[in-house]
Amino acid sequence: MKFSYSLLKKILPQIPSKKAVVAELTMHSFEAEEGGGDTLLIDVPANRYSDAASHLGIARELAVILGKKLRDIIPDEKVVGVRNRGLLKARVAQSEDCPRYALALLKLAKMPRTPAWMRKVLSSCGIQPINGVVDIMNYVMLEIGQPLHAFDADRLQSLSLSVRRAKENERITTLDGQQKALPRGTLVIAEGNTPLAIAGIKGGIHAGIGDRTSRIVIEAANFSPSAIYRASRALGLVTDAALRFSHFLSPLLVEWGIRRAVALLAAQGAILEDSIDIYPNPCSEEVVEFDLERYRRLIGTNIARRTAEQCFRGLGFVVMPLQKRKDALLVKVPAWRTDIASFEDLAEEIARFEGYESLPSTPPRVAVLPPQRDDSISLQDRARILLTGMRVDEIYSSSFLSQELAEEYKGSVSGEVVRVENPISEEGEYLRPSLLPRIAIALSENAKFFPEVRVFEIGKVFSYVAKGSIRERWALGIGIATKKDERIALELKGIVHRLLGGLGGKDVAFSHYDGALRITVAGEEVGILYPLRRRKGILKKGWHAALAEIDLEKILLLVEEEEAFRPIAPYPSVTRDISLLVHQDTRVGELIAAMEQAGSELLSDIDMLDEYRSDAFPGKRSITLRVVLQPTTRTLRDEEIQEEISRIVRVAEQNFGAVLRT
Repeated sequence: MKFSYSLLKKILPQIPSKKAVVAELTMHSFEAEEGGGDTLLIDVPANRYSDAASHLGIARELAVILGKKLRDIIPDEKVVGVRNRGLLKARVAQSEDCPRYALALLKLAKMPRTPAWMRKVLSSCGIQPINGVVDIMNYVMLEIGQPLHAFDADRLQSLSLSVRRAKENERITTLDGQQKALPRGTLVIAEGNTPLAIAGIKGGIHAGIGDRTSRIVIEAANFSPSAIYRASRALGLVTDAALRFSHFLSPLLVEWGIRRAVALLAAQGAILEDSIDIYPNPCSEEVVEFDLERYRRLIGTNIARRTAEQCFRGLGFVVMPLQKRKDALLVKVPAWRTDIASFEDLAEEIARFEGYESLPSTPPRVAVLPPQRDDSISLQDRARILLTGMRVDEIYSSSFLSQELAEEYKGSVSGEVVRVENPISEEGEYLRPSLLPRIAIALSENAKFFPEVRVFEIGKVFSYVAKGSIRERWALGIGIATKKDERIALELKGIVHRLLGGLGGKDVAFSHYDGALRITVAGEEVGILYPLRRRKGILKKGWHAALAEIDLEKILLLVEEEEAFRPIAPYPSVTRDISLLVHQDTRVGELIAAMEQAGSELLSDIDMLDEYRSDAFPGKRSITLRVVLQPTTRTLRDEEIQEEISRIVRVAEQNFGAVLRT
């Protein structure tokens, strides 16, 4: 948020240089940096908009930090001493939409002049000067934090305004000439059936201030933050006022804003004719007990009673003694500090002004217990180690998808896709039902720079299940792409097989299903693997890719605990590569499973190494398998090795029609 250094200096004359102000605010209050010219950029947290999204609030912070006295810029209530003469009327339809609503009617001697110093302040804060009345409204918003609006009284029919919700098919032309259809329920300021302004967001052209304006009605209000936020989003209008009203502002600012605006206009000859203030349920000020000993236990350092009192009074709090207790205070929190409600809030105020860097490092006096093991997180960590060991890089992507992507990939999960109520954009209307859409995009984007891409992501996916309840589960998505090899799906199959085996899965198998492969562990389906089709925006010509997604929650139920340590075999293993000619439709997974079942205790592992097709044997393909034999009691003789190889080859020949190639 932009602030004017010169206006801060006007409120707190003893202010140091811009550089020093930035340093002090960053150390004790908010992140700040120097802007160009007179501008300061200060990051005000959402819960501090009521008091700190104004120059008065920032000056108040600096006054406490620097130990200086703040100028009182809020005029006395006598400034608006003319009240309830009957010239103005107002009605608030629902008090929860507008807890406080105030109006002031003024007769102008002439169109007010905007002084050069005020123009400088407005420009430094990114606001374009317009005319004397509008500039004063904007200036008061910057100075005090209360957005104001002014209507041309002579363009109103009855000086009777109402705060109500928009009716069906109501429209308004805003001050910048935009025609806006008002969503039903939008808060408006109206005169009879005519909307004059979109409440808290933007004024309408019907009663806008012009060069010939001679009487004005100033409006100051406290609107429901949620109502303003929803309307701003629905209409696509984001203004300074809407941004402020979308946060919780104190109703006290309404009174301050009216007083300050009337005083500035009166200084240029304006006369107050009438004012009204509708405030049916005044808010009460919080009273919080501040215990010095409790502060020491919480923060880890002592604080003197006098120091605490000075800090609280500097922030505008009222400090009262607590009877029969010298180590505690009663602190009345001012209405503008809507973020303070507990002892911990008060303790934070003291700690930050004392300086977090001055707090001693003290070990906490609590029992230090080892963290509980989370099997799901452990499984994810093991999967990361295995995949990165296979040269697959982890990515992080958005959990939101466009409607097109969500619909395309929803077939990979059970249930309907979940639509977001308030999407940030059309590209994020739905929660992802699968990790694969973003992985496909990542493959395509990275393929612009690398000859081969191998990525994975672990994250949550979402879908509707019975009666509208949402299921979210952990999933693992893998994608690989290359220009080299059309048999990319086989490579991904090998990665998945090694991954699931490394996680402790037993009987990992793949079965064909509708152009894809079902992935099963111990007979239970846990995922899917399929080649990625090239289409607009996904993969360039000549590239080949494959995707796989695995349900990690199912894997967690199926995998065994980490295997106990097994000593390294004292005898050397034996490796043999065999080539078999099989029918092109033979499922290699089933073939290997049959061979492993036929093998003796010497057989340790069988993996597929390669596949070869040729016109020399149409309808068939040659596969190369690597067989590993591991003896545990002796070194194997050649005849024992040959006997074991012959046994498993015989199963392939008899059950699958395979032919051993030599």
